[in-house]
Amino acid sequence: MRYFISLSSTKISDSEAKILRSNYLAGVVLFGKNIASYKTTKKFITEIKSVNKDLLVAVDEEGGIVSRFSHLIPNFSQPYCSTLSLGEVKKYYNFRSRFLKEIGIDINFAPVVDLVFNENAYMYKRSYIGNIAKVIELSKVCIEEQRKAGLASCIKHFPGHGRSVEDSHKGLPVINITERV
Repeated sequence: MRYFISLSSTKISDSEAKILRSNYLAGVVLFGKNIASYKTTKKFITEIKSVNKDLLVAVDEEGGIVSRFSHLIPNFSQPYCSTLSLGEVKKYYNFRSRFLKEIGIDINFAPVVDLVFNENAYMYKRSYIGNIAKVIELSKVCIEEQRKAGLASCIKHFPGHGRSVEDSHKGLPVINITERV
């Protein structure tokens, strides 16, 4: 099994360089602590790949409240994308995907594909708003634009997290339902 890790800053320490050479790594996930400017982030990703050319670089760039690049590019949340025309959504995801690829990202952990049923749900601010057909339609646009830019997509937070009010990073969500949707 191979893993993704995070690094501590925008510089690779000697101990981190040793870990990056490990056969157990698939790649590095960037978080806000790893992203300052376009230039420093691109340089950082280049350094990661110079230590181990086989590593993939991933990011969690859903948009909205989960955006690592909100200070560098337009930041549309998935709920906001739900209010736009398909053409506008496509244009946004095309721009964002090309930006991520140009800076050196290989995988984006997006989109969120769960269904949200009420405003109290933990995933409400992170999910497309609408019925199953709308979520599928918008998810396909995001995934297709990422694919065209050369990014892999990792869809997430399904099935059922959209029914929970609990943050799964802090506790185990319990969803009590009696019928299938």
